[in-house]
Amino acid sequence: MDSQSVKAADTVSTATRGFDAVKKINGRKRHIAVDTLGLSVMITVAPADMTDRDAARELL
Repeated sequence: MDSQSVKAADTVSTATRGFDAVKKINGRKRHIAVDTLGLSVMITVAPADMTDRDAARELL
């Protein structure tokens, strides 16, 4: 599992954005689960202020 913070465009509503304090990015965060071959199993998009621990529960 890995995550990536991405800046959100101005057209994205503020309800679906968050602020990632570590990377100082206002936007969304992609959480990706892969198998042993590197193929994606599940992808979730969440506000950037969601922690990886909380996103892992939703992802799995």
